[in-house]
Amino acid sequence: FPPNFRRVNPLDQFWTDVRSRGWQVAENSLVFFSCNSCRALEEQKRRHQMRKEDLEAQDDERKQAALEEKRNLATKKKQKEDEEARRRMREIVLNHEREGLSKRLKSAQEDMLLRAEQLWPPLLRSKWLAFCDQRDAAKAKGSRAGGRLAHERLPLAVCANCGFPGHQAEQCMYEVERVTDKVPRKQAGQQDVLAEGPADGADEDVQIVVPASVGGSGRKSTGGASDADGGAKGRSVLYIKRCSVCRSQAHSR
Repeated sequence: FPPNFRRVNPLDQFWTDVRSRGWQVAENSLVFFSCNSCRALEEQKRRHQMRKEDLEAQDDERKQAALEEKRNLATKKKQKEDEEARRRMREIVLNHEREGLSKRLKSAQEDMLLRAEQLWPPLLRSKWLAFCDQRDAAKAKGSRAGGRLAHERLPLAVCANCGFPGHQAEQCMYEVERVTDKVPRKQAGQQDVLAEGPADGADEDVQIVVPASVGGSGRKSTGGASDADGGAKGRSVLYIKRCSVCRSQAHSR
């Protein structure tokens, strides 16, 4: 037997092709031999077929990867669009809530301002607004006619006359609660008054001024008031604060 021949077993497709042509043969009834050249050619074809299949498989993999990447890009784009839509919706809802809150806050501020304005007496408010208008007009003209409040920073205090804050007693726009009377007294009875103190009902609103002696200064005894005049020799002046309505010393107006 030639040494360059080898027995080969055909593929199943060969037997199927033979039977389809009408040959009644079995796989163990025939023996096939092939030379080395034919075997090498078949091996080359087989490898070429394998490489082709591999290339097709690689091509399919690349196509599948490209398709998958395209799907991923489409999915990411859709997710981004959905996120942008949700963000816009949240922004719209937030702006709507903010507008509603701003309207409620503005309404509450206006209501609070109205209630705060009602706490002040109408006369005081009207006079204060007139004073502010006058001060603003004076500032606009570059004048100093705005009054003392326009140029001084007053301490936080309460008016001793009307009880409202923002001004002092000498700047109060209401009528005075108590008026001051000067009562001249003789020198002879002055020491008794100093010894006994202020009369009943006068409390801290009586101030007695003793005239100055020769070569010395005058003495004064105060219970709270601060006005005095000891100009006349041999005489003393008694300052008494009374109610501006009933002229009583026991209370204010």
